[in-house]
Amino acid sequence: MSLSHFFQVFKKAFGFVSRRGSQPNSTLPEELCSRQFSLAEIKAATSNFDEGFIIGISNFGSVYKGVIDDGTFTVAIRRVKFRLSAFRTEVVFLSQLNHLNVESLIGFCDEKGETILVYEYLSNGSLFNCLHGNGISCNPIPWEKRLQICIGAARGLHYLHTGVRYIVLHHNVTSNTILLDHELIPKLSGFFLSRLGPHSMSQASTKKESLDVMATLGYLDSESLSGKIDVYAFGVVLLEVICGKTPVFEANGQKRYKTYVLLVDVYGNYTVFCLFIESFFFYCY
Repeated sequence: MSLSHFFQVFKKAFGFVSRRGSQPNSTLPEELCSRQFSLAEIKAATSNFDEGFIIGISNFGSVYKGVIDDGTFTVAIRRVKFRLSAFRTEVVFLSQLNHLNVESLIGFCDEKGETILVYEYLSNGSLFNCLHGNGISCNPIPWEKRLQICIGAARGLHYLHTGVRYIVLHHNVTSNTILLDHELIPKLSGFFLSRLGPHSMSQASTKKESLDVMATLGYLDSESLSGKIDVYAFGVVLLEVICGKTPVFEANGQKRYKTYVLLVDVYGNYTVFCLFIESFFFYCY
């Protein structure tokens, strides 16, 4: 399937009119982004992909901090190392989404075998790094701000599930894909594994789906990989924020993930959660 046809299918499904202007000489449909960067511009922004500019590395490639427009605008530049389909998915989804709590895509580069995405720069990095002491400039997050971050991320996820004609299944909600700007406003990112779902969550499949193996362990419901996987994953993020523990740990030199079991007792209008991990009480902090 060509990217043009791929985009037309998504455009019809989303029911959106593009909010972005057209660009001449684009190798991708002009409605997708407001700007197409040349490879020369990207190399200039990153000093020819200097490793000193790298601010993050994931399964989908390295992310560089760069400057564009004669050094007046700071951006994050992801050099997608493989999987053209993942590049297409990210471009199409982010070009059609418009929400305070969803990462903004500024533009892209598709030239000489390079597939590159240019995003708004979010100076505080990922929620994971801020929670676990690896933030770029993030101090320990106070409880009130943690609550605001969780509410913002929930609003972004709610938008994906209800704000367009078909729901958008993120399929990789983790504390690493929730990024924070200079005011600690959360932004959902990492749409490489995303896909369109049905008209509503009530119609989401309860059958197991075959997800990409690169989806993050620890945030997946191992018993039910369904359309509600985003809700489960977000629940794990909430527990991570509250308890300050990662859902993945090292054992005998191998990464393993904890199993969260929520036992719920309802008393009037109050819900009490009892949290267990692998048959042991989980003590916060």
